[in-house]
Amino acid sequence: MIKNIIALTKVFIKTSLTNFQSNSKKSSNILRYLLYAFLVVYVIGTFSFLSIEIIDLLLSVNQENVFIGYAVTICFFLMLITAIFSTISIFYFSKDNISVLPLPLKPMEVLASKLNTLLAYEYLEEAAILLGPMIVFGVKTNQSFVYYVLLLLMLLIMPIIPLIIGCFIIMLIMSFTKGIKNKNIVQIVTMLLSICFAMSISLFSSRASTSEDPYALINSANGLVTMFERYFFTIGLSIKVLIDKDIISLLILILISLAAYILLIMFSQKLYYRGMLGSLFSSSGISNKKLDETKAYKSNGLLSSYVLKEIKVYLRKPVYLMQLILPCVVMPVLMLIITYSGFKSGYGGDVKELLNIAYLDPTFEDMIYFIFLAIVLFTTMYSFVSNVAISKDGSDASFMKYIPVPFYKQVIYKMVPDILINLTSFILISVTAVILLAFPIKYILISLFVVIPYCICHGALIIFDLVKPKLNWLNEMQVVKNNFRFIYSIAFALLNIGLIVVLHFLLHLDIVMLTISLSAIYSFVGIIALYFIYKKDIKLAKNIY
Repeated sequence: MIKNIIALTKVFIKTSLTNFQSNSKKSSNILRYLLYAFLVVYVIGTFSFLSIEIIDLLLSVNQENVFIGYAVTICFFLMLITAIFSTISIFYFSKDNISVLPLPLKPMEVLASKLNTLLAYEYLEEAAILLGPMIVFGVKTNQSFVYYVLLLLMLLIMPIIPLIIGCFIIMLIMSFTKGIKNKNIVQIVTMLLSICFAMSISLFSSRASTSEDPYALINSANGLVTMFERYFFTIGLSIKVLIDKDIISLLILILISLAAYILLIMFSQKLYYRGMLGSLFSSSGISNKKLDETKAYKSNGLLSSYVLKEIKVYLRKPVYLMQLILPCVVMPVLMLIITYSGFKSGYGGDVKELLNIAYLDPTFEDMIYFIFLAIVLFTTMYSFVSNVAISKDGSDASFMKYIPVPFYKQVIYKMVPDILINLTSFILISVTAVILLAFPIKYILISLFVVIPYCICHGALIIFDLVKPKLNWLNEMQVVKNNFRFIYSIAFALLNIGLIVVLHFLLHLDIVMLTISLSAIYSFVGIIALYFIYKKDIKLAKNIY
């Protein structure tokens, strides 16, 4: 059985990696893998560099252990969100499911292999986000060799619990899909319920007792993390392993994680297969809705009509809604919910007081503005609309060349949904910062000079889809998952986070100069991109056939 699980895990990982491959030359695929590896290294380097600044700041007030608490907690919830979004595609809408069913494999073997595949991705995410900062912490605080051994063991074990939670949520919800005929509704409801569950965790945490002194909690190196430890005690165990070098906590963490892993495999086999069969063989739910002639020909103007049509496509198709729209919106919403929970738990007044003090110091004020911009850019990593704006139309994309609208205008119109999604994310983050963190509104207004041209540049990533669109596909999942271009959004966001790191930490630009520099750079790039689309529209149109 173990041999089958290992072999099947390798197959699942390999088939999932084909999402990054194309039918072109091997050298092209190698370059893509190298780019992906570069991005991983780049992310590790960026987070490590930022960690140096934060740890130095905490060392100056003898609160360096707070860094471990926040880093572990943030990584835990990012892995939980990743597990929720990834489980539904790898467990239920993977192209290898239909091939696995006829094989003489036990349900336990298939489920364990799927879990291992997801775990491999969780390890990659954990290495990119947490490994570098934890090593930096060890170096800056002169930790012994024992710290690094415990760190390695903790990193191997910590992703299991968020993975188990995410998988169980999805399997529980998907188990009810077998009797539902409309497959599209199932996918939408599943994802929305999963997101609501994740948000409810934060709201439920807000009921934590406030009898403890918040400053005492911060001084004990847990701070706001404490309220999450009450409900996800493995977070507290992971933190204790690193701060106190507690072997007992590590052993408990290992036992709990392995026990949860084994129990999920043993008792969730029927649950998983029930949901997989429902996702494979339920109806597509195609509607035969009659055309309303009174509304069909009502003109709203070319721009608004075209953009509205594009937005409706993304909202009506469950795969596009889940994979392209929700991730970019959910991240800032979760940040808002978690921040609100922290304030409702009694910590908000102290955070505001600390921030008000920081706003009086120009150095800290610049840092807070920098962090705000970095968060805004980080959320655009999850915006992939422009990457498939042409490909999503399939063979219907050829109509772009025949309708009486200039081709370059249609391309610009297709950029608008991506721009709107990123601006929506910016608005949600701004509301959180202003209402809950007393972030000065003047800095929100200043940041618009950066965010608006940046969003236009992000929308211009449609050029990559124009150059070589993927128009031959069987279903929407192939458009989203069998598409390497999502890496462009991730790379673009990360490279620009690196840009503001250079401008802020290396060139020491203040708020005004940082804003002017970024605004000038993004405006220039955006103008060049729009001019390229205008000038090369005929050549680009020939790529659509």
